[in-house]
Amino acid sequence: MSAYKIIVDDYKRRYVLENGENMYSQIYEKIKISRTFEMYIEDCIRCNRPLLAADFKMIGAAAMSFMSGHKTAIMGQLIALDIWNNRCNTNFGFLDQNELVRVADSCRNSYGPSYS
Repeated sequence: MSAYKIIVDDYKRRYVLENGENMYSQIYEKIKISRTFEMYIEDCIRCNRPLLAADFKMIGAAAMSFMSGHKTAIMGQLIALDIWNNRCNTNFGFLDQNELVRVADSCRNSYGPSYS
């Protein structure tokens, strides 16, 4: 398993333990159907550029406006990153594994340390 995937999966595991699978599923669905997220993906492909941590923070904030809490916003960012990685990055190769780790770390720490 890649270091990137370990970061995402570990955060998800801790988030689900604290908040439940149902809450995680709600966030996942909200991100997946987010028009804002779709616009970012379209721009990414059209402009031939990767999405960066700041982009994922905006996507997470837009999709998670109905929920509060930094851990939930971070989970939204990591979900968006993982969906983007599977849909775009694996096809277009915008970021290598080291860059993915840096973006995932930036997302995970965007509000300060959340899980130690």
